[in-house]
Amino acid sequence: MRRLELRFLLFALAGQAEVFPLRLPPEWRFEATRPKAGPAPEWLEATPVTGGPSWSLGRRIVVQTRAGQEADAWVAEHPEGGPMVEKVRNDLVLVEAPDAWVALRTASRWSQQPAVLAAYPVCRQPVGLGSAFAAAPADAFFPARVANVAGQWYLENRNPADGVRLGADINVRAAWPFSRGAGVTVAVGDVGIELAHPELQPALVGAPHRNFASAGSSANPSMGGITGTHGTSIAGLIAATPGNTIGMSGVAPESKVAAWVVFDSASRLVSDDRLAAMYRYSDPAVAIQNHSWGTAGDVPQRPTVLELAALDAADSQGRNGLGTVMVRIAGNRRKVGGNANDDGWGNDPRAIQVAAVRPNGRAASYSNPGASILVAAPGGDDDTGGLFTTDLSGFAGANLLGFLPPFEYLSNFRFNGLGMIGTSAAAPLVSGTAALMLSANPRLSAREVRLILALSAIQWDTTDPGFQTNRAGLRVSHNTGFGVVDAGEAVTLSQAWPGVPVATTRSVSVEGPVEIPDDSLRVEVSGEGIPLELASIRCLPGTGLHPDRPTAARSLVDLGLSTNRPADSLAGHGALIERGGLLNAAKLGFAADAGAEFAVLFNYASGSTSDCPPGDQLCPLGGVDYVPIPAVFIGHSDGVALRERVRTNATVRVRLATRPAVMRFEVGSTLRCEAVRMRLRTDHPVRGDLRVTLTSPSGTRSVLQAYNADETPGPADWTYSSNLHLLEPTAGTWTLEVTDEGAGSSGRILGATLILDGVAIEDVDHDGLEDRWEKSRFGHLRENPAGDPDRDGWSNALEALRGTDPIVRDRPEVPGIGDWNPGWVRVTLPTAAGVPRTLLTGTRLEGIHQSVELPAAGAEASAILAATNGVRFVRLPVQSP
Repeated sequence: MRRLELRFLLFALAGQAEVFPLRLPPEWRFEATRPKAGPAPEWLEATPVTGGPSWSLGRRIVVQTRAGQEADAWVAEHPEGGPMVEKVRNDLVLVEAPDAWVALRTASRWSQQPAVLAAYPVCRQPVGLGSAFAAAPADAFFPARVANVAGQWYLENRNPADGVRLGADINVRAAWPFSRGAGVTVAVGDVGIELAHPELQPALVGAPHRNFASAGSSANPSMGGITGTHGTSIAGLIAATPGNTIGMSGVAPESKVAAWVVFDSASRLVSDDRLAAMYRYSDPAVAIQNHSWGTAGDVPQRPTVLELAALDAADSQGRNGLGTVMVRIAGNRRKVGGNANDDGWGNDPRAIQVAAVRPNGRAASYSNPGASILVAAPGGDDDTGGLFTTDLSGFAGANLLGFLPPFEYLSNFRFNGLGMIGTSAAAPLVSGTAALMLSANPRLSAREVRLILALSAIQWDTTDPGFQTNRAGLRVSHNTGFGVVDAGEAVTLSQAWPGVPVATTRSVSVEGPVEIPDDSLRVEVSGEGIPLELASIRCLPGTGLHPDRPTAARSLVDLGLSTNRPADSLAGHGALIERGGLLNAAKLGFAADAGAEFAVLFNYASGSTSDCPPGDQLCPLGGVDYVPIPAVFIGHSDGVALRERVRTNATVRVRLATRPAVMRFEVGSTLRCEAVRMRLRTDHPVRGDLRVTLTSPSGTRSVLQAYNADETPGPADWTYSSNLHLLEPTAGTWTLEVTDEGAGSSGRILGATLILDGVAIEDVDHDGLEDRWEKSRFGHLRENPAGDPDRDGWSNALEALRGTDPIVRDRPEVPGIGDWNPGWVRVTLPTAAGVPRTLLTGTRLEGIHQSVELPAAGAEASAILAATNGVRFVRLPVQSP
C-alpha cells in the first residue's frame, strides 16, 4: 500500500495554512490553520488537499501499529502525544493530546514512523442524510387513500376497491401471520427520534437509546424541520403501532427501536471513536442497525480504520457471534452521477445496501445505481409522492400544518403535499423485514439474512435494460440489486432455513503498471474516403447502456431531431440524432423502438441551456438510464460532418468502441460465490474520467465505477464490491477493464487484487451447483441452476442452498386462502417465477367451475376474489401446471 511521505512543516506562523500528511490509511493530506491565541481547541477544521468538504479533527489520536508491534508499547516509547486512554486491540489504541492542534501535528509526525500503519486524530466526516421531502404534484395518483391522504401503498400496493395489484410493495401481510418482529431491537443511527411520539411509544419504551454526540441517553432530536424529523420518520416505517386508529403500522410493529444520535449537526457525523463505540453499543440486545446516511459529494468516502475495527467486531462477534445486521442506503445522487460503490460504508459487502423504487418498481429518479446494491424497497419519487410515515409533533417537524389531519405524520396530504422520499425511506423497510426474519428465526446469521433477502426479492421492473441473469439464474441489476424485498417470502425461507457452511476467502493479485489509454471511448467511422479527423470521433457516454463491447459496424441513419418514431425499420442500423426539441431519453427511445442498435447524439449549434452548452462542448448523456440501446454524445462540428458523410457516402460504417486497460485474474478453485471485491490502485489524476468493470468467468459484468464528476485523483486505493455474482462459480478467468473516457489526463493501473468470498464446492462443470448434490438429485451434471423442474418457485440453485428436493414440490400444491378485506379473500399458489397459475372457483360448493388466473409475483401467484357471505370455494384444475 502506498504511503504519503511528505515532510512536516515545522515553523508555521499562526494563521498560516499548513499541509499535514496522515495515514488513515491509505494516504491523506489535510490543510489546516494554526489556531490563534486562546483556549486550546477540542476540534479543528481541516480540508483534504485533493478537494471535498472539510473534516473536524479531534484531540484524540488513533494509532495502529504494524504486525509484531504492540501499540501500547510503541506509544509508551513516544510520550510526546499524550497518555494512552483506550486499548481497542493489541495493535490499535487511542491517545489523548492536550488539544486538537497538537493531535494533528503529532499524528502527522507519527504517520512517518515505519512501525505505524495508521495515525490520525479522531474525525467527524462530512456526510449527507439519505432522504428528501417533496411536495406532491397536484395530479399525483395514489390508489390507497384515506380521505385525502395517501396510505401505505409500500406495504400493499393494490386497488382498495377490488384488490387488483397496482405495482410494487413489500408483501408484508404475507409475513405478519408468522412474525411481527417480537424480540428484535433495531437501532436507528440518525439525528434522534421523538421519544414521546404517540405512534412510537410501544416500540421505544425500554430500548437502549443513546446520544453519541452528547455522550448521554437523551436521544430526542436537537433540531426540527425536515432534518430533525428524519429519524422519527424512519422509526415509524420500522415499528409504528398498528391498530390504534391514529395512523399507520410499521413493517415490524412488535419490534423495539433504539434511538441513536450520530450527528453533531445536520451534515456532520460524530467523531469516529464515538461511531466505533456505537457499532458495538448494547450488543447483543441490538440485532439490526439502520443507517440512512452516506457520502455527501463526488469524492468517495469510507469508514476510518477505527470504525472498520468496530465494524469487523460487530460482524464477527455481534449477536453472540451471529453478526449485527447492517442496513445502509444506496444514496440519492443519481441525477448528478452518484454511484453506490463510492460510499465506503454501503460498499462493504457485509452491509445490506438498499436502493429505492417508485410505485411501479422502477428505480427512483434519485436512487444511485451500483454493483454493491443488494436489494431495493419503495422510496417514492418527486412525481409520485413519498411514503406515509411519522413526523415530529406539531410545528416542530416537516409538516407545518400539524394541527390538521393527519396530525403527526408526513403524507401526500393534498394541502401540504409532504411525504418521505429517498433511499432513507427504503432502508427502514428492509430493516423492518430483517426484524421479521430474525423474530421468525433468531439463529440466522447476518450473512444468512443477506442471502435470504436477495434470494426472496422480486424484480418488478422487467423493462430495465441493464438486467442480467447470472450463472446461478438470478436476475440482477445495478439499479435495484436482486429486486424489491418480499417480506412474506423472506419469512417463509427464514423459518425453515437449514444454515450454510462456513465461508472462505480467496484472493488473486496482479501488479502493474498497465497504461490506461487516454480518451478512448470513440465513435469509429470507416468507409471510402473517410478523412483522418473523422475516423475516430471523441464522445462521452450516457447514463444507460454502455458499449463495453464494441458494437457491430453499421450504416448510420440520419433521424434529424428524432421527434417521432421513424416510419421505417432501423433494424441492422445505427441512428444519428441532433440534440434539441425533446428530452434525450425520448429521442433515443424513438430510435430504439424502430430497431436501431445504437445511437450517436450530436450537440446543436447554438441556444440557451442550463445543463450543457451548445457547439462542440461534450457532456455526458444524462437521463437515458432506461434507453435500451447504447448511446454517446459528440460535438456539433463532428455531428454535422458525420451527417454529411452519411448522406453522400453509402459505404460509411460506424461503431462504438473503447480501448480499455485490461487485467486478468486466474482463479483455480471453485467457490459458490457470495461476494466479490476488487481492490484497485491507479495514479490517474482525474478519477471521474474512468470507467471500471469486472466480468466473471460466467460473463456477468459488474460496473464498479462509471464516468462521473469527481476531479480528484484516483482511485488511488479503493476496494469496490459487487453482489451481482451471487451463487456463481468462481473458477476461471475474471477480467478487469479500466477505460479512460475523458480527455487530457492519463494514468496507469498500479495493481489490483480480486477478493472472492463464498463456500468451497466441487464443481467440475462450473455451473455453481455442487457436483455431489447435482448427481444425487438428477443423476447427471447437465442441470441448469436457474431451472425449476418441480415448479414450486425455488430454482435449482436455491434448492441446493436450502438442501431441498428440486424435483419434488417442497410447498404443498394446495391453494392458500385467507381474508384480505371484508367480503374479499386472497388466494395463492406457489409458482415458478413469472408463471401465472390457474384455479377453478365459485361461491357455491356445487358451482366450482369458473376459471381464474392468478398473476405471478416472485415465487407466488395470487389473486383477490370476492366472497359471498365471506365464503369462496376453490380447487385446482385437473391439468394444473
